[in-house]
Amino acid sequence: MTGRILQNNNGLYSVETADGVAEFRARGGVKRTKLYCGDFAIIEDGVIVGVEERKNLLIRPSVANIDLIVAVISPIPKPDFLMLDKLIINCRNLYIDLAIVINKSDLHDSSLVEYVKSNYADAVDYILETTALDGKVEEIKNIIKGKTVCLAGQSAVGKSSIINALMESNVTLTGELSKKIERGKNTTVSSRLYKLAGGYVMDTPGFGLLDAHGVTCEDLKLFYADYCGCEYVNCNHIDEPGCEVRSRAEKGLVSKDRYERYKIIYSELKTKGDKYEKR
Repeated sequence: MTGRILQNNNGLYSVETADGVAEFRARGGVKRTKLYCGDFAIIEDGVIVGVEERKNLLIRPSVANIDLIVAVISPIPKPDFLMLDKLIINCRNLYIDLAIVINKSDLHDSSLVEYVKSNYADAVDYILETTALDGKVEEIKNIIKGKTVCLAGQSAVGKSSIINALMESNVTLTGELSKKIERGKNTTVSSRLYKLAGGYVMDTPGFGLLDAHGVTCEDLKLFYADYCGCEYVNCNHIDEPGCEVRSRAEKGLVSKDRYERYKIIYSELKTKGDKYEKR
């Protein structure tokens, strides 16, 4: 039989099958190839012996077969927009829809919303505001029906609170914010799928580092739809003379901040590529 992996509890996998939710261990060879939350496990004689072909797989957060990523940010802790840019690239590379949710809307003025919209209106599918602790998550409910959805973002941005509000029950722990360094304490230690609205919603551990997987520096421009229209078809928008994108960024016609982050990602990917070539 087959079933959906809901959670990995130190090698004991919670799997939803037609008979309900049960726990299974995996055959040794399967463990070495890794199983991910969201995988469809193949079970024989009470043991996981393999997984069905994945629609997609994200490495960080480590999740499989996702329809929509909900990237959660908040005014505190300070948003890491470089990480958000990389998450967008990974989603687009895997054809996963993406929403940005600005949580804790009671703690910020309109400037954060305006900044997010000016940077990402053309880059993501949805930009929403919410206050999860007040249960104001109706807009999120409307976009996740019937989908497998993964919440991603830094610790303490409110992912667990959003899931509790969506489930209308305290199914996950919520963390505190460290006053000393304004960085969240990670209360979610492993990814977990919850059944909701004809689909699934997944809580993931907060993370502070992210790479753009499976993308080269030459491909990077393909993931920035608002960077089209440059005079040179193969322009990487870095230091090429006459680059229209660089000119538009200098004039404020596209977000200068996001363009600067684009250059950082390009440099990281180029360095990674150079290392691979030297090997």
